[in-house]
Amino acid sequence: MKVLLATINYDHPQRGMLHAFQGLFGERNVWEYDYLDKQRTGLRPEQLNEGFYSTISRYQPDWVWMQLQDTNVIQPYAIEEARRQCRQPVVFTHWTGDCRPTVSPYLSSICRATDLTLTSAKGQLPLFQAAGAHLVKYLQIGLDWDEDLFPAAPWVPHFEVPAIVFCGSYYGSNFPKGTLEREAAIRALQAAGLPVGIVGNGWPGSFPIIGACGVKEQVHVYRRAKVALNVNHFNDIERYYSDRQLIAMASGTPLVCRKVPGLEHEFLDHEDCVFFEDEHELVEHCRWLLDNPKKAQLIGECGRATVLQHHTWFSRILEVLPVVEEIRARR
Repeated sequence: MKVLLATINYDHPQRGMLHAFQGLFGERNVWEYDYLDKQRTGLRPEQLNEGFYSTISRYQPDWVWMQLQDTNVIQPYAIEEARRQCRQPVVFTHWTGDCRPTVSPYLSSICRATDLTLTSAKGQLPLFQAAGAHLVKYLQIGLDWDEDLFPAAPWVPHFEVPAIVFCGSYYGSNFPKGTLEREAAIRALQAAGLPVGIVGNGWPGSFPIIGACGVKEQVHVYRRAKVALNVNHFNDIERYYSDRQLIAMASGTPLVCRKVPGLEHEFLDHEDCVFFEDEHELVEHCRWLLDNPKKAQLIGECGRATVLQHHTWFSRILEVLPVVEEIRARR
């Protein structure tokens, strides 16, 4: 199968997606259209969209994998023009790892223009169906093989990592409920006298901020801690969790995570990671892990093995591939 990728490359390129597609289909059969990089070079919107469908016309892929979210760069007309310029059926899919209370008008238009909508939040499938998606499936975010699981060049933090660490920035009123839940988690650990630190930007000075790092440096922070912590911005949406969950587990350090609905279908509590539903449970679980290092090590090792086997981008692509092939077969 021939695939063209149009992914979001913000602070770091989506090298893990590219690596997985190339590993499965061969480097000669996978191409990229980095629309954000072209936007940064000053190309006008009409030039970006013309470049998009011209690239598809040149390579004639079977599958166009897009990650657009709310960039508002690639437009539906470019997708339709690309279809017209392809000599054989091509499947257009778009995946979003973003979670918002509503589906924006732009994203709705992309849902209507593509064959398959993929979202990392199972609880939001009805939102995308209502937005006009022809077909919508749950596909969680994946781990990058070379950067999250087997990083070749270890990054050494310039700060001392405490026993319990949370990696994540502070977004305040942009995500009010999740922000309050993160604050409550950190405050509870502080009140219990447990050694906790935050690696991230934007936090008020009253919190135990120890430094900052990039997304692809987080695994090296977690490896130096005894307990990793995850609290999402949305903790009441079925099977929504950020890549923090997977990156922390990939480090081999035991993770204590806020339980979201349906998480038990993907991970075993007290085996792959440890769930908590309130601050009292959080404190007790963290204290138990610190007091029982051998059991903590087993949970960390089991968590890493689980994400290595089931939660890489290789696994995600293989999961969605039969759906893509079925769509092509119907053309």
